Amino acid sequence: MGKKNHIKKPTLLKKGKKGKKNDKSDEGENKPKSEREVRQEARQQARERRQKGRTMVAQSQSWTGKLPGALLQEHCQKKRWNKVNYDMRRVKDGFVATAELSWRNPKTQEVVHIKMHPPAFLVKAQETPLEARHYAATYALHRVAFDKNIHMVLPSNHKALWHDLEDARKEMVKKNPEKAKLQYNSDPFAAILEKRKEDNQKQKEREAREAELKKQKGPTIVIGNGPNVFKHGKSETENERNNTRGHNRNGDLKRKLFHDINNESPLSQVRFPRKAWDNAVMMDLDPRTRVLIDRLFRENPQWTEDLEEQEKIHKQPHIEQNDNKGEMKEADYSVLLQRIGFRNVHVEEALQYTNNFTDTLEWLIYHVPEDDLPPVFLKNDKDSHVRLKITVDIQKERKVEILCQGSCSKNEAETALDTNNGDIANAAVALTNRLIEYEQVGEEEDPTETWNEEKESLKAIYPNRIMANDLPCSYEILLEPEGIVQNKGKHLLALRVFRSSNYPCDICGLQIIVKDQSYRLPKYINMSILTQLLKTLVSDNLLGNPYIYSCIDWLDSNISGILENPGPLQRLVLLNEHKKESESKSRASSTLNLQRDTQKRRHSHNTGSRSKDFLQKMRNQYKLRGQSSELHEMINRRKNLPAWKKMKDLADVIKSNRACIITGETGSGKSTQIVQFILDSLCSENDFATNIICTQPRRISAIGLADRVSQERASKCGEDVGYIIRGENRTSKSTRITFVTTGVLLRMIQSLYSSEQNSSKDFFKNLKYIFVDEVHERSIDSDFLLIILKQMIKKFPDLHVVLMSATIDLSTFKSFFDYSNKPPAHVHIEGRTFPIQDFYLDSILSDLDFTITTQRDEIIKPKADSRYFNDGNINYDLIAELVQYIDKKLTEQNNDGSILIFLPGVMEISRCLGKISDLSGSKSKFWGLPLHSGVSSNDQRKVFNTPPRGKRKVVASTNVAETSVTIPDAVAVIDTGRVKTIRYDVKADTTRLVEGWSSRAEISQRRGRAGRIREGLCFHLYTKETTEERMLSQPIPEIKRTPLESVCLVVKAMGISNVYKFLQEGLDPPSKLNVNSALQTLTEIGALHNNHLTALGKYVSLLPTDMKSGKLLLYSTLFGCLESGLTLASISVTGNPFFRSREMRDKVKNVQTKFSDGQGDMIAILNAYEQYSKLKNSSEKRRFLDENCLSWKTMKDIQSTRLQYVSELQDLGFIPMGYTKHKDKYPAFNRHSKNYSILCAIVTASLFPHVARVQPPDPKFLSSGVGTIAVDSDSRRIRYWIRNEEYIKERIEGRNPRDKDLLPATRAFLHPSSTFFSFTGNSEGEISASDIKMDADGNYIYSPSAGTSKSSSKRLSSSFISYTSSQMTTKLYLHDVTPTSIIALLLFGGQISYDLSSVNTGRPSPGIVMDGWLPIRTWCKNAVMMTKLRILLDKFLDTRLATPLYTEGGEEDRSDRSDLYNGILQTLEKILSIEQR
Repeated sequence: MGKKNHIKKPTLLKKGKKGKKNDKSDEGENKPKSEREVRQEARQQARERRQKGRTMVAQSQSWTGKLPGALLQEHCQKKRWNKVNYDMRRVKDGFVATAELSWRNPKTQEVVHIKMHPPAFLVKAQETPLEARHYAATYALHRVAFDKNIHMVLPSNHKALWHDLEDARKEMVKKNPEKAKLQYNSDPFAAILEKRKEDNQKQKEREAREAELKKQKGPTIVIGNGPNVFKHGKSETENERNNTRGHNRNGDLKRKLFHDINNESPLSQVRFPRKAWDNAVMMDLDPRTRVLIDRLFRENPQWTEDLEEQEKIHKQPHIEQNDNKGEMKEADYSVLLQRIGFRNVHVEEALQYTNNFTDTLEWLIYHVPEDDLPPVFLKNDKDSHVRLKITVDIQKERKVEILCQGSCSKNEAETALDTNNGDIANAAVALTNRLIEYEQVGEEEDPTETWNEEKESLKAIYPNRIMANDLPCSYEILLEPEGIVQNKGKHLLALRVFRSSNYPCDICGLQIIVKDQSYRLPKYINMSILTQLLKTLVSDNLLGNPYIYSCIDWLDSNISGILENPGPLQRLVLLNEHKKESESKSRASSTLNLQRDTQKRRHSHNTGSRSKDFLQKMRNQYKLRGQSSELHEMINRRKNLPAWKKMKDLADVIKSNRACIITGETGSGKSTQIVQFILDSLCSENDFATNIICTQPRRISAIGLADRVSQERASKCGEDVGYIIRGENRTSKSTRITFVTTGVLLRMIQSLYSSEQNSSKDFFKNLKYIFVDEVHERSIDSDFLLIILKQMIKKFPDLHVVLMSATIDLSTFKSFFDYSNKPPAHVHIEGRTFPIQDFYLDSILSDLDFTITTQRDEIIKPKADSRYFNDGNINYDLIAELVQYIDKKLTEQNNDGSILIFLPGVMEISRCLGKISDLSGSKSKFWGLPLHSGVSSNDQRKVFNTPPRGKRKVVASTNVAETSVTIPDAVAVIDTGRVKTIRYDVKADTTRLVEGWSSRAEISQRRGRAGRIREGLCFHLYTKETTEERMLSQPIPEIKRTPLESVCLVVKAMGISNVYKFLQEGLDPPSKLNVNSALQTLTEIGALHNNHLTALGKYVSLLPTDMKSGKLLLYSTLFGCLESGLTLASISVTGNPFFRSREMRDKVKNVQTKFSDGQGDMIAILNAYEQYSKLKNSSEKRRFLDENCLSWKTMKDIQSTRLQYVSELQDLGFIPMGYTKHKDKYPAFNRHSKNYSILCAIVTASLFPHVARVQPPDPKFLSSGVGTIAVDSDSRRIRYWIRNEEYIKERIEGRNPRDKDLLPATRAFLHPSSTFFSFTGNSEGEISASDIKMDADGNYIYSPSAGTSKSSSKRLSSSFISYTSSQMTTKLYLHDVTPTSIIALLLFGGQISYDLSSVNTGRPSPGIVMDGWLPIRTWCKNAVMMTKLRILLDKFLDTRLATPLYTEGGEEDRSDRSDLYNGILQTLEKILSIEQR
């Protein structure tokens, strides 16, 4: 029964329940699965995936064994290694995986990683990452378990790979068992540790060998120096034999050099004893400076002074003869340079760019790498201020040493490291990339992985040549160049590579290093190899794919050829490209004389280029103009001139005589009419080809006469009649009469003295008449022009020379032009001046009832014969009242004529016009106009215009209005009788603008300005007695009041080579000895180089001032400190404005020191004047002068001279015409006005050779709490040395100064007035803590505080000072000194010579010699850099000043400044700021 109870019978209800149950299960399908069900389902899916993956990996559905990945993991677990990681990389054909094994060293806790890179030729890319991973596992498993039978449990496809891997292993064992032992090891980590140990041991042994080799003095073998000992399998015995013969030859060469040094040769120029060198100043360039210079030289690679000279050298590279006696032939000094130690191939290359011994030597010193220089030119480490060298950063020094193993220098390595924050890999990459310009080809996703994979591949390709090192991101590859036998089986060269940030899409760091320390590879050869390699990488489009293998292959194939022919030191391609670019940018700014080029273009229209048709057109125009009523009206006016009455006589005399003199009184019309008489005579003879030139002493005269004559001929200026002045040309092809300044004509015809140009004959083919107007003025240009014209008359039979003047010494000029015993003809023209009424000072004072109010408010009436007026003082109140008096008088006569006032200078003009404008009602009554050389051409023309209605024109002028200038409405002249002229002070060796009395000829010219077109008045602000007793009859010729150096400079500026021969043709010829001395001085100051005019000399010759002031003006304009330069140049002329007296010595000393800012006496005067000039109130100025012990007269002279210099600079176009009025528009001209390093440098440049060597006393030391410290030197014990002029004179004259026991230097002393002069020394009392200071190098220095010394002087720390003058009393005292740096002296100093007396000893040269007397200890290459920087500075000066700034735009509008020699000035400014020692 119980059983039945458990049996359930099928009933409807059950059936119904069953149906109900099924409904519930359907509902359960929509419910969430349980965790158990999820796990079961996941396991089922995993089994399916494993089975699918197993099938894919084993390539069989029936495989049930373990796969390679699992086997590798089990093997690692047994070995207690870390879990296996895989690096997956997608390639073109699929996926490639790399197994990475790792192990933690229990001793050091270092995790060692090994990547098992499968070889591509055995393990192919797979379609899926899973397959790639298991193939990588099979390869890794074979590497660590090749000696086990694991392959028996592998799938068939992996078993086949195992067999291939095993075959490859056996092959490696046969060929390279060492590599096979390292690569196939059951414990690879132990093998790596063992390898590290061996490498470390080898590294220590290698370092020990290198250290031992460094101690040895035996010479290293130079790779690439002729036939290499490791080429063609030469034996060591043969090499030693050859080396022995070489040593014997070297001994013979040394004996020969010793003979050369002791005889006349370039090597015996300068020699000093060792003691002199021990006490000489040491100079070394800052690494930043060297980088700046190297970059500048790469941008401007030309070597000679000018591009045309360099081109000439290229065309004639081998010149065997030299016409100049005393100079060595090229073949001679070529052999001499080889004997010194330069390679023949280098000497031959240098001769392509140079043409004398010094230039060739300097070219070689600079371009030959330091490691390939002869011993005499190697850098001497002993020449350093640092006696004990302490290494602060050992790691940095090691990095620099590693980088220097490549092609870079130490300075480049240090700079690269600093730029890259000490990262040696990035520094190496930067050093490599500096050799080539290229563009990256894209961005690499993982540069590190690509780098490592390529490294592993290279290990497989070059098993024994891939070398690890301890540098980051770097390894080395031993090179095996073709044709080179290794030394005893050792590799000589290797390629060191550094990973870049975007490898292989950019260029990584590459170094060619020498592995065998007994050899060395010159850096220029190293760089040549590397440069050609980089060019190949870029040109063959190898970037973007790993290219180290390509580098190795290229180096192995090409190194041998490059060693035999490394190429030129200087790349010709770069040079030629630069030359073409420079020539195309600005031919007018070439380094030849600017005027020669510009004037050829200017007068090219007049040099026979008129065709027959054009000449006929000119005839027709002439006939047509002859019918115009305007011309007939002008002719009727001209008939009233006295010259018209002698028209036929004048034309006949001029045309029938080669030379003639025309004298004509004021108003005769000689300047405007005679040239027209000749032109009309030529036209009447149907001659429309002949041209006429008429010279004028000033720009305004040339412009005014051209306008006047054009008007009289009823034409426009620039057609029949035109003018040419510097920077302005108003001529055309039809111009027949050209008015030019004397200087312009000099430069137009200077090609006569060029043996290589025949263009002068074409120029004078149609130029047959040259008129020299105002010849009596006797300027240097006019005197030189007369010499040239005298020679030209003999060369050109059709040339006629006409001299014209109102006042002339006939006997002087007749004898000068007396050729063929026929003196020049003479014609005189009577004047046509209207009656002129003269008033002298006594009558003027009486008519005006002139009074003066003294400072005590006393009213006095000065007398005409008082000392005040006899001394030539100008009273501006008197002039202002006189202008009012004349205006009133003319107004009563209904005369609207103008008033012309003659004043000595620009400042006087400004004060006079200012005083007139201060008169009550004068602004509405007078129209004041200045007239001087600094006024622009447009402003100068205003003096010829009619004044505004209701105003009277008042023109205040210098002597420019004396001659050839006719102000149409001038009826009254006020003559102060004063003039400023250039005078040379022999004692001070300066040229000064001296104000003095005019000559009687000059006041006669001034008087004639009042009666040119109507009756006139002339008011003389001096007495008749002054005229007769104090005024000369004629002005002193300029050549007699100018230093001979300036005269010679002007001659050289004309293109004349033989200065002495030229001057012998003049009126006052100097001696040959004086001329040679002057030329030597010009060479010393940089105006001449190799007997050729420099740009500095060319433009200084244009300035009417002495050389010192001229250089100051030019360099201050160039370096952006114009205002300071104007003041300093004026100070050098006027002198020191501080009072000098014993009573005020201490006070003046304190005042000067306050203004000096520690920069010396000249800067003190500069700062004092600048503060004075800012004061507006006269009472404040007087108080300032009294408080600071300054002379009012000297300050006034400085102000006047500054204005005169501004006028001259504007006249020459060196600064814009609008500079004075709008200085704020030209900030570039004063960007460095407070930069003392630049100011002191240009002061040194201007004063050289007035330079003194500062020799401090031997250092003293005192004991203190911090140890032994150095004591600040006593300034009284400092010695100053200047050059011995007698020694220099003996050398110039060709005598040996030692015969008279003369030394190069002589001792001098600071004048007590100097800010650096100290009356007391340092106190020697107890040392306080405040007296001990630390210098920049961390050294303790005893420097007493101000309270311990009574002297207010600044401590002189510079090695050199410049001085304005020296005076011999009880001692030789130096005045107005300025401290200067060594770099400024080398940049702006004199000639640099090289002491080569150690050539025969093999020791480095002790240094250089400046100006033949001053030894400086420095590396010769530093001096070469300075010499070439001078040339580049000269190039930039020529570029900057070539085109005059006659417009208002100024320097900012110049387009050529950035086009040619870009960056030269900026680099020099940076160098002067860096090198302030």
